Amino acid sequence: MLLVIFGAGASYDSAPSYPPESGDGLIERPPLANQLFDDRPLFADALGSFPRCQPLVPRLRNPPTGRSVEELLQEFQDHAHDYPERYCQLVAVRYYIHHVLWQIGNRWRSTHKGITNYKTLLDDLERWRSQSGEGICIVTFNYDTLLESSIPPALQLTINDLPDYIKNTNYKIIKVHGSVNWGHELNMRVGDLINRNAWQVAYEYIDRAAELNFGDRYYISTEYPIAWGKFGADRFPLFPAIALPLVQKTSFECPEDHLRTLREALPNVTKILMIGWRGTEEHFLNTPARTS
Repeated sequence: MLLVIFGAGASYDSAPSYPPESGDGLIERPPLANQLFDDRPLFADALGSFPRCQPLVPRLRNPPTGRSVEELLQEFQDHAHDYPERYCQLVAVRYYIHHVLWQIGNRWRSTHKGITNYKTLLDDLERWRSQSGEGICIVTFNYDTLLESSIPPALQLTINDLPDYIKNTNYKIIKVHGSVNWGHELNMRVGDLINRNAWQVAYEYIDRAAELNFGDRYYISTEYPIAWGKFGADRFPLFPAIALPLVQKTSFECPEDHLRTLREALPNVTKILMIGWRGTEEHFLNTPARTS
């Protein structure tokens, strides 16, 4: 089995007509981790929508020499034990990332018009797979949906729901850090979900950050921002399935059956292809393989 790993660099450099080295300064380009808080107009507007996280932005926008955004966010999270406001600030950061990457993804697709390195690589992978007969497990650390929107017809893989990521015999796709269009259920009572808009509900989640109680289920959502899911006329609370970029993650933001599929695939891996990934996610590197 071939294991393909995508990091942030894969989306950053995903449009061959707009390579980063061209110096075009495109504000529509998906950001690297250390660019998540850049002073772009879209990012500034998003921060205006989530004032709770604004006290953290000057440090995240200009990390001290030798420090990364992940390290600073880790430090902020460690503060939360004796400074509860950090919980609210970091939940606001997760909503900010959800907002920014949802918007930047739409703008980037309008820029590249479907011509992506993802699409070419997937076509090459399918050619290799059809000749080798080996399966392919794709792990992506990216929150965006550039990978999903680039799947060519030859793969016979259409993703409309979460089981679709892992049900194909030849391809398994694991998004270990979540996705901008995934919602994670909340097992808690919240205010009126019927007569309030999604922004009002999102602000309640931010205010109640220390109380958030996550369930086991995930859902694909077309609502934006993600604040609820729907069963007929009823609504239930959902939170954006976006993992906070940290140095020392202790859990994935991913359905358990997806993680089980990953653990079962690892013993069969004989080749690894890495694109735009620094290999610093220790929690993933220490993922135990599952043998039958």
